[in-house]
Amino acid sequence: MPPSSGAQVRYAVITSAGAGDVEAVAAVTGKKIRVLSYYIRQSAAGTVRFESGAAGTAMSGVMVTTTADLVVNGDYNPCGHFDTAASAALSIEAGTAAVMGHLAYQLIG
Repeated sequence: MPPSSGAQVRYAVITSAGAGDVEAVAAVTGKKIRVLSYYIRQSAAGTVRFESGAAGTAMSGVMVTTTADLVVNGDYNPCGHFDTAASAALSIEAGTAAVMGHLAYQLIG
């Protein structure tokens, strides 16, 4: 993925009441969502995974949080960590606990 220096960097807050699919960024017709950085914290030990659309295609592996470290952190990557499919929302699948945090992204295409 080449850097998209012309695309505006946007920010989203991640919050959920419990486990399940969390829509982090709503779909935009004809656009991909490129995640540049993320910080996710869980309310209890569990798992998180990024998906293209709710219950959609996995864009990351399952990331495990334990009681020793409840944080998943993806540092800034100007090329992006991953992109959704065009016209798909960016979702986070929380396996067992609520998630909260933030991310930086661009709309591409």
